[in-house]
Amino acid sequence: MARDPALEPVPEPSANAGSEPDRLPPDLGQEPSPEDEIDKKYWEQCLSDAERAEADWRSRGRDIVKIYRNEGQYQSTASPRRKLNANQTFNILYSNTEVMQPAVYGKPPTPVVRSRFVKKAAPPQPMPMPPMMAPPPPMGGPPGMQPPPMGGPGMPPGGGGPPPMPPPAPIDAGAGAGIDININAQGLQPPPPPPPAPPPMMPPDPGMMPPGLLPLPMGMPAQQDIETAASVMEKALEIVLDDDVSHEAIRAAVKDVLLPGRGICRVRWKPVIEQQPVPDPVMGGDLSLPGAPEPLQQDVKVWETVNDEYVYWEDVLFDPVRQFADGSWIAFRHLFDKASLLSEFPDSEELSRLKDLNKLDELLRWTEESAAKNAVGGGGALKTADKLGDVIKKAMVWEIWNKTDRRIIWFIRETSGICLRVDEDTLQLANFFPVPKPLLAVTTTDTMLPRAYYDLYANLAADLEETSQRISNLTEKIKVRGGYNSASREIADILTAADSKMIPVVGVDMLQGGLQNHIWIVPIVEWVNALRELFLARDQIKQAIYEVMGISDIMRGATNPHETATAQRIKGTMGVGRLSDQKQLVANFVRDLVRMKAEIIAKNFDAQTLTLMTGEDVTPEVFEILRSDFARTCSIDIETDSTVELDETLEQESNAKILMTMQGIMTGAAGLLQLQILPPPMVMQFTLELIKMMLHPIRNSRGVIEIIDDFQEQLQAQIMAPPMPPPMMGPPGVPPPGGQPGAPSGPPPGSPSPAMPGGGPPMPPMNGALQ
Repeated sequence: MARDPALEPVPEPSANAGSEPDRLPPDLGQEPSPEDEIDKKYWEQCLSDAERAEADWRSRGRDIVKIYRNEGQYQSTASPRRKLNANQTFNILYSNTEVMQPAVYGKPPTPVVRSRFVKKAAPPQPMPMPPMMAPPPPMGGPPGMQPPPMGGPGMPPGGGGPPPMPPPAPIDAGAGAGIDININAQGLQPPPPPPPAPPPMMPPDPGMMPPGLLPLPMGMPAQQDIETAASVMEKALEIVLDDDVSHEAIRAAVKDVLLPGRGICRVRWKPVIEQQPVPDPVMGGDLSLPGAPEPLQQDVKVWETVNDEYVYWEDVLFDPVRQFADGSWIAFRHLFDKASLLSEFPDSEELSRLKDLNKLDELLRWTEESAAKNAVGGGGALKTADKLGDVIKKAMVWEIWNKTDRRIIWFIRETSGICLRVDEDTLQLANFFPVPKPLLAVTTTDTMLPRAYYDLYANLAADLEETSQRISNLTEKIKVRGGYNSASREIADILTAADSKMIPVVGVDMLQGGLQNHIWIVPIVEWVNALRELFLARDQIKQAIYEVMGISDIMRGATNPHETATAQRIKGTMGVGRLSDQKQLVANFVRDLVRMKAEIIAKNFDAQTLTLMTGEDVTPEVFEILRSDFARTCSIDIETDSTVELDETLEQESNAKILMTMQGIMTGAAGLLQLQILPPPMVMQFTLELIKMMLHPIRNSRGVIEIIDDFQEQLQAQIMAPPMPPPMMGPPGVPPPGGQPGAPSGPPPGSPSPAMPGGGPPMPPMNGALQ
């Protein structure tokens, strides 16, 4: 780091320095740029090692793509490679690919974001005590206990409460017989322990907390905020996925995994930045410098979005490791023409130097065609690159994502290596890389390089192609050919006549042996029998290929009318089971893409952008849940619905079963209420929890679950609400508070007063409640 010479002066030259000039310490010189710190030789070696590791797989992948496109079949084992035939008779690769692609990915993903856990009802709490009743005058109590002052009979409700009760004197064991236990049952606090006496206990403020709700632990978000965060994230993902870009990118990646064996998509965050005037915080309006004609400008993000981008399988290099999680870098290949190269990297000193020396054309050695036809990187460019004429030449730039220091390096391999720019990690993804684990065909644990599905049945496909060619050749030879007696011209007309046309033959009775002895047809029975055997052999080869790939007759739309429904169901189940691994791989790939987009939205989108996108009120509490990796991961779950077309009949049957189960739950709850085995509030809570458990896995059930949650909170509040105190009995002749004027109050005249438990004197009539 550079230092200020005024604060840290340059040290004096040492006496033994001799005649050598003094050198400044390294930290006083110019600070090196991030581009200068890049080891170009190291990255060139990394890219070269990855190319060598994938060379054979890429060569075979290009041959498989040509077979799929019916551009010819090649023999990959011969050196040099030899073209077997220009066109295929039976392209089984195309057939299998077109059957498997919709079976493993059939429709765009739909995000499903919800609270990770169903909201639990608050545990039952002890019933709150009613308001404290006024104690009677001391009678038989322990000596020294002073009762608090009592309110008069006409004390209005809500009036000032009594002063706090002083600590009572110690009570001996024999003095407790005369204490009124009904007073403590009405809500008085038990006596505190002996000295040191605590300060007087003030009555709790009833407005501090709603009844029935416990305080949340520190740092725990409210359930309503969690539900709002889940709703915001789901709506935002629906908006960014509501186009064909992501769908087509995933389709292309799935086709790549079915052909060469590896499919890749990456996520792109695209903020829209505009120049806007800087507001003046003091005077208002736009801020401008004195004498400046225009106000100051600043970059303002006015909109932002995130989507998926397809990556061509030859435009990426991976760190050659065994598992994807062990890789430390990923490199993407890009082609830039001269104008786009200068506009994308305007601050590159190397580009500026080459431009000043008129050597920028040394980097423009590639075209789209040459880059596609060559192996990735390809060593040098085509030898005819200088003779391409008017074709636009481009520079090949590598975008290297280095996980070690979480930086992005833009690197050109030509001219001994040029580092154009080093970017910081702006996406802030947990796994750093902008791609999920790629789709891989046939893999093992010893390498990340896949093997194409076609290689599993390549020999069978060659046998199938040979059999199909023999069928074509034999069919071409099977023709109606023969000879006839040239003495009768009518016989020739018979051989060439149209259907249902009768040809008159003169002198048939004069022909020796009849007309059949004067016509000879070349026999084709043996050829037809051979053709029948070839068709049977081809069907057996196809069936062997379908068994290898797990494609059943039902999936291909072929069935035998003589088979039973059970046999066809077994075939369909077998096909679905064999392709379940491929379906799960694609589903996980799509889910990881959606989760990466959700992570970018949570970490980079502003609250204002989310509010405009979703229509939800993104409060600071909700925004904090989205911003925090820990809170977001622990609070909400991000999934996708099935990316395979579902059977509507099966879906309707499943929903009908759920509704029937809910009806059974409601019927059982009604029976429990009638039997009165459990208290009604407990039965209602139990029933609502069962209903939420059934509805939680169903899509579009968030609204119903929120209604049930609100109802549970209301029910809990009603349960925990303090009961209304019974009407207080005043002195004889005084009506009770809220009673009818003239209504009798207190015990009937002449009846004895109730006695105190423990043999104390009779209890005097209560004259009011403490407020």
